[in-house]
Parts: sequence; structure tokens; C-alpha cells
Amino acid sequence: MKTFLIALMFCVMFAGIASADSEELVKINGVNLSVLEAGEGQPMILIHGRGYSKEYMNSLFDYYKGRYHVFNYDTRGHGKSDKPKSFTLDDDAEDLVSLIAHYNLKSPVVIGFSMGSYITLKAAEKHPGIFSKIILIGTRGKGDRYADEDVSSMNENEITILKSLIGFDNMKNIKNVKVPALVITGELDSVNPVPEGKKVADALPNAKFEVIPNAKHVAFMNAPERKLVFSLIDEFLKDTSK
Repeated sequence: MKTFLIALMFCVMFAGIASADSEELVKINGVNLSVLEAGEGQPMILIHGRGYSKEYMNSLFDYYKGRYHVFNYDTRGHGKSDKPKSFTLDDDAEDLVSLIAHYNLKSPVVIGFSMGSYITLKAAEKHPGIFSKIILIGTRGKGDRYADEDVSSMNENEITILKSLIGFDNMKNIKNVKVPALVITGELDSVNPVPEGKKVADALPNAKFEVIPNAKHVAFMNAPERKLVFSLIDEFLKDTSK
């Protein structure tokens, strides 16, 4: 009996260690990226939007870390990650692919919000079959809107991030993305309005499009809308026909 209790105690201790949040700086493509990791099971990667950090995805991280092996990271130029003097959306996409290789992840699910959705789609176009499913929240297919932004009040790093998005085009090779996709747009999104998200969903070979009533750009910001977003993602992830 004593031996059993000791063994049980060690199991509980190690289970607690395995499920604890772990944050580290990882060198990816010559840039240090800050990565938060927790949970076990199928890998899931979360990617924040422009000007934010991985903490902005905490609600998703906390919700899924009990069921998935979740990775939440600061993209280059953001949060605790390095801030190079110049980079492109393609660099961000290659960071995502290299991060997957670094952790030896097999067919991860990726949830990208706004800029994170552009990165996700770009990586999926360049590396077909690398993901099991993708969720694009508050997305658009082209970066034409970014060319008109006023940079007078931006710092150097903010301008660098903006320049990385000007003119990007995820529509030209979007037919390469055969992976099941869920595209979610807030009904009141003024940054990437409903028609922009629908263009992406319509162009993808295997996508479902959902509009969140009363939600703005960050469709998962407020509790009522967040509950619906999480429910739609859960349903999408459970659907084995996709």
C-alpha cells in the first residue's frame, strides 16, 4: 500500500509539472521568439494580431491548454521577441514553420487572429499539408489597406511591422490550401469587414465561414461573443468529416 501511495504521489507531481505553463526564448531563423507552452495532446498554435502580444490570446490559451498541447508566441517585432529592423510577412510565415520543426510538432491546429491569420494562411500556402486545420479570425486576403496608414505617431518598430504587411497577397496561391479552414469575422469588424473575410472563405477550397453577431474586430474580446467563437471552434475541431 505504501509503495502504491508513493508511486501515486510521483504521478501527481509529474502530471502537475507537465501541465504547467512554460515560457522560453527560442532562436528561430536568427530571431529570438518568446514562446508560452502548456498542456498535452494534439498541438495547437496561437498567433496574435499586429501591435499585440501573445497575452492577447490568453483566453484561447487558457481555454484549450487542458485538452491540447498549446503554443502561444510573440511574433517577431512584438512582445518579448526580437525586433529586427526589417522583415516581411513571408519571414513571419517561415518563423511559424520553423517553430513547428523546432518542437517537432505533427499536424498542428493553428488559430490566427488578424495579422496572425495572414501569417497562418501564408504558411499554409507555402507549405501545403503542414497543418491539420486552421482557424482564421478577423482576416483579409490582401494588404492593400495598410498602405494608407498615417505613420506620423508610430515608433520605428511599429513602422517596421506596418511595412511587413503593405501589399501582401494571400489570394494568388490560396487554392494551394486544401486543409480544412474555419473563417470567423465579427459582424461589426471595421478593420477587416465581413466581405473581406468572406472573400477568403469563398476562395479557400475547404472552408466554413461564420459571422459573430455584435462582435468587432477582436471577435473573442467580450464574454458573450467569446462563448460563441469558442463553441464554433470546438465544433470545427470535433468534426472528423473535415
